[in-house]
Amino acid sequence: MKITNRKTVRKLSTIIIRLSLLGLFFTSSFGLEEPALEERVAQIKEALNTEIELPELDSKTAEELAFSPFDLSLEEAIEYAMTNNLSFKNSLALLEVASRGVNSIKAGLYEPSLQFGYNKRANNNPAQGFIPQFTSQNEGGSVNYNQQFSDGTNLSLTYNSSNSSSSLRNQLNNSGLQLQIRRALFGKNNTFYANETRLRNSRLDKKIAYFEYLDAYQALVLKVTEAYLNAVKAQRQIGVSQSVLSSRQELLDLTKVKFSLGVSTKLDVLRVEVQVAGEEEALIKARNTLENSLDSLLNILNYDYPPQQVKVSFDEAYELTSLDYDANVNSNLKRALKQRYDLHIFKCKLDQQKNSLRNAAEQVKNKVEFSGSVRRHATDDVFSRSQDFSDRNWSMGLSYTQPLGNRKNRENLFSQRVKINTSERNLEELKLRVGLEVRNAQRNIVATQERIRVLEKNLDRAKENLKLAQLSYEKGIKSSIEVLDAQDDLQEVNKNYINTILDLKIAEFRLLRAMGTIGIPDLILKKADQWLAINN
Repeated sequence: MKITNRKTVRKLSTIIIRLSLLGLFFTSSFGLEEPALEERVAQIKEALNTEIELPELDSKTAEELAFSPFDLSLEEAIEYAMTNNLSFKNSLALLEVASRGVNSIKAGLYEPSLQFGYNKRANNNPAQGFIPQFTSQNEGGSVNYNQQFSDGTNLSLTYNSSNSSSSLRNQLNNSGLQLQIRRALFGKNNTFYANETRLRNSRLDKKIAYFEYLDAYQALVLKVTEAYLNAVKAQRQIGVSQSVLSSRQELLDLTKVKFSLGVSTKLDVLRVEVQVAGEEEALIKARNTLENSLDSLLNILNYDYPPQQVKVSFDEAYELTSLDYDANVNSNLKRALKQRYDLHIFKCKLDQQKNSLRNAAEQVKNKVEFSGSVRRHATDDVFSRSQDFSDRNWSMGLSYTQPLGNRKNRENLFSQRVKINTSERNLEELKLRVGLEVRNAQRNIVATQERIRVLEKNLDRAKENLKLAQLSYEKGIKSSIEVLDAQDDLQEVNKNYINTILDLKIAEFRLLRAMGTIGIPDLILKKADQWLAINN
């Protein structure tokens, strides 16, 4: 019996020592010591060394990945999304569509046209009473060249060839070359001005698509960053749950030993067993959360199935340390008003409405249109002599159309003025909203930094509380439930600390997004500039 007790005591001593060491590890791994950033990063990396059961990659999927399926960095995730995200690809396609739309409207307005025609007609009317039989034939072709110039002048050059003969007269030729010019005397023709306005607005559509493409990149970077850091949160929580579970299993072993010695009660054992089971459940949930977070991240990357054992890692000691924002909120707001792409887009749309207003004002004006033509044509006599085009004629004319009341165009002009005033107010409202977003984002950063400082102090307190609870329990002063409570407190503070550290990076990225200053790589700018630089 004594031997058994000695073995039990020896076992108890061993567990106490292991528990003490585990408590020290638990304390150090959850704290932020002085010099402590490097130690904490190393401990976090050690906690992340966890194998996760995920479906295996097939060979085709592995070949499609642009990054290592075992270790995905934030930079790689952004690069992969940049080249594979379908919505982002569509934004570039819209820029191409807008550029080609400019070419289409410009071609319809200024592109010359050349038209060919041919016609042949024959009539054969039999004799009817005193009307003799009559036959006739007509054959001819035409070539027409038409050109519209940027000052509103329309030029048309036409050559007609027409040969006719009948039973009542000889063969006649009515071929000729005619030059015709049309233009408004004051300003430009209303129809031409309306088409020219469409061209100006289509060019602004191209600028809008350009800004939307760059804005879509910044939105994509923020989306990937948030999803990535949420996955890092979930992965770190697994490390916390595993550490807590290991500590509670040690506590359970110790409690069982003490129960066998009659020091603890069966209730103490059951309490610890319940806590161990609860932490096992929490670990299962943490792993499921990680898989869901990774799935969300990979969905943004437009990758259907998660690769085997995807690991995300983030070291706040050196990653994203040079984020470009100022501690002064007014300075950040000035940059936002200058660089936000949605403001540029809105201003372009306002310019479009101003173009439409000028067009509406132009349509109210009734124009005097000049038309003139010069024609050289055949003699309409003997065919052999007709090709000298000795006959000449010309014509000039003025036309003026006055709609009764011109109410349609006047009402449209009033509507355009109201739209301009509305858009200007909306622009001011957007600027105010930008200011609100920048201030909120900056306040979130300050509040998160303050929370980190508070949590660091709470970590020290929670570590000390756990250490005292463990020592008191080992000496039989306190029950296991107090150790469990201390572990819960430390676990909660540590989880909040881990989340808050990453929340700070997310808050900083949201500020950059609110300022419109998320860096755009040369590859994206080059693609966008290629379409914007097209001379149309």
